[in-house]
Amino acid sequence: MHAALLMTVIDSSKREDKMAKVLRCADMGSECNWVGRAETEEDLFKMAAKHAAEAHGMKEIPKELLAKAKAVIRNE
Repeated sequence: MHAALLMTVIDSSKREDKMAKVLRCADMGSECNWVGRAETEEDLFKMAAKHAAEAHGMKEIPKELLAKAKAVIRNE
C-alpha cells in the first residue's frame, strides 16, 4: 500500500475512534429531550443510567431497554 494512502487510512481510523457516541432519550420512545454524549459506550451508559434514575425514576435498566439503547446509539 502506498505510504500516503496508508497514512490516510490510519488518520481516518483515529478520527472514528474520537467520534462522540450519542444517545437520545427520545430515540428510546420517550418524549424526553435528554441527549447524552461521551467518547465511549461505557461512559455514555453511565450517563444514561444516571439520567434514567433521576428523570424517569428507574432504579434498574431492563435488558430489553439496554439492547434498544445500544441499537440507537449514533456516532457524531
